[in-house]
Amino acid sequence: MCIAMSVAVIIVNWNGWKDTIECIRSLLRIDRDVNIVICDNGSTDGSFYEIQKWLIDNLPEINVDRSSLGRKSVGFRFLETVPHTSTSSDQCGITLIRSDSNLGFAGGNNVGLRYALAGDHSHFWLLNNDTTVAADALDRLLERVSEDDRIGICGSTLVYFDKPDVVQNLAGGGFKKFRGKAYSMGMGLPLSEPIDRACIENELRFVSGASMLVTRTFLEQVGLMCEDYFLYFEELDWAERSRGHFKLAYAPQSIVRHKVGASIGTSDFGNRSTLSDYYMNRSTIKFCWRHSKISLPIVLSLVARDAVRWCRQRQWSRAAILARAALGLPYQA
Repeated sequence: MCIAMSVAVIIVNWNGWKDTIECIRSLLRIDRDVNIVICDNGSTDGSFYEIQKWLIDNLPEINVDRSSLGRKSVGFRFLETVPHTSTSSDQCGITLIRSDSNLGFAGGNNVGLRYALAGDHSHFWLLNNDTTVAADALDRLLERVSEDDRIGICGSTLVYFDKPDVVQNLAGGGFKKFRGKAYSMGMGLPLSEPIDRACIENELRFVSGASMLVTRTFLEQVGLMCEDYFLYFEELDWAERSRGHFKLAYAPQSIVRHKVGASIGTSDFGNRSTLSDYYMNRSTIKFCWRHSKISLPIVLSLVARDAVRWCRQRQWSRAAILARAALGLPYQA
């Protein structure tokens, strides 16, 4: 079943042009035509020009193949600066926007969303650049959203890129307020495991930003992502702001392969990078202050515990990073 809805895909790239190109390739193979908006988020590795060169060199051949299959040709547009405004006539197959600075996860996605909202799109698919999507992944998301007009955001089944038979995440996760901790659902399950969609949706408190389909109505009523988190907890904040007005949903058959934190050093196993560690703790504190003050004592005590642990291991720089996160001071490696 192919539902007639106009979709814009939003991708944020930061020093990861090879992953982004792989993501674009997978999107050009899906079962429907979409507009793709890529925000290069202040990359320092030449990403903007590498992606630009790839599009110029490869889209003509890709369009020949698409034409032979009766598919619409894909155009492209390059914007060297973040546009202040755009119109529906600006929308084309692929738009690559260059930001001079790193605006964070929310800021980068908001650049793409502001641009795409000028078009006539009914839905917006936010994808991490280190993902590739199954050919029917978007159709499965749209089918689920079409079943209930109260749905504002819908998530996919994320699987590990190098182990596609193992689940990384089922839609998103929950939040334990008495521990001040967000958690992922389904990690490590075999993909063949039967899934109770209703059970997942009942527990769901946020949809993973690696793959989230958002409705125009949600964006118009709730607004864009909050940009002052910079990294982490943006999705949970977004969902919290919409509570009582919109539902979160899950499309189990929407399969997305995810490399997990390719740009910033996030890991499901072992230690995070110092950048990841700082923003995870800083954003946890910020979210709890806004939405779950009951969580703050335990959150701050856990940050202090971890700082002491790093001191005992003579990892002074890591302990200092946690102290800066707790005090709201800027990140400093």
